[in-house]
Amino acid sequence: QDTRSIALVLQREEADVLQVETSVGMSNAVRCNVNAQPLGALAESIAALHYLAKYLSKSPVKLANSLSLFRQAQLETEKYESQAEDAGTRNRHAKYFFTKVLNKLSSSIEVSDTQASMSLLDYQSSVSTAVFWFVFPWTASAYQKEEFGTQEQVPELHDEYAGDGSEVEGLMEQFVAHAGVQGKDDGGDVPDFYSTGKEQVVTVKQHMHYRWRGAAEDSPLMLLNLDEYCEFVQCVKKPGPKSKPKVGRRPNATYEFHPDHPLYKTHVQQLRSQPVSVQLGGCPPPIPPGDEPDRSSEPAKFQAWKKRADAFAAYVGPLLMPWDLDGHCHALDWETFSTRVKYEWKNRDHPLQYIIKKGRLERLQRLAE
Repeated sequence: QDTRSIALVLQREEADVLQVETSVGMSNAVRCNVNAQPLGALAESIAALHYLAKYLSKSPVKLANSLSLFRQAQLETEKYESQAEDAGTRNRHAKYFFTKVLNKLSSSIEVSDTQASMSLLDYQSSVSTAVFWFVFPWTASAYQKEEFGTQEQVPELHDEYAGDGSEVEGLMEQFVAHAGVQGKDDGGDVPDFYSTGKEQVVTVKQHMHYRWRGAAEDSPLMLLNLDEYCEFVQCVKKPGPKSKPKVGRRPNATYEFHPDHPLYKTHVQQLRSQPVSVQLGGCPPPIPPGDEPDRSSEPAKFQAWKKRADAFAAYVGPLLMPWDLDGHCHALDWETFSTRVKYEWKNRDHPLQYIIKKGRLERLQRLAE
């Protein structure tokens, strides 16, 4: 009986058997798809090498397709003569010429007809169907600390809640209904400069849009956190009195800013035609604190951990916890933030919609990785 190990595979659940073994860190480093598999047996490694051989070798091309490289190498050998001791001999000239050919070959890139066409049309080097948008948690955190400080009391938790998130679910249905109707939103960060009239410009920071997003607690936008607000809402100018309604489907829903917003008279909040992919702007987030040490047996270690935990909460709290009408997120320290996460997101009895709980927990998990 043959007892050799021919292959080594990882045991996975049935739902994951068709998933590719992907390393998140490696994918982020090389910015492409990777398939990192552990090869625990010699036969398995040999089979993998045979499979990879065709990807490591270039397909042969016709000699005529290489004439441009040879011609360029010939021009350079004539312009820049060899400085070797045996320069001028047939042997040195052949070596010098083919060295130039190899250098040109290794420094050149293959360009498809699509890439060449898009380059001539001045398209960007990367094209995606997704629209990317930056959110700036550090700026929002600095605003929260300046306005409310960092010390908080854990809020009283009870079952009375202003809403269950059904309004947000209704907004999501509108996103689906309008997807692709209005076209794509402009990518990039929301500009800080807004025109309010003839030669009048007002600067507004991103978190101030969110701060003054509603005038009452029952406004649907009040249930969104800053991350979700950037994903689903944009600031647009109000149509003028002489604007004619556009023919076709009705435009996306709009919401007034709070009267204290500097653009209250000239701009409104409008649902995006399609949600954007939100990326974190500014410096990287603080390092997650990890497991809490015992405060009685290791007081010094606990104090160091608490400092890291409070710094992490001060970053993710303003980003993931909705701000109230006063502009307060009530989650600037670890104790308050973790208590709210357990009660609002992990509590099945809490009236907040499950899809919203799940989305916020997944976002927090990605930030903590």
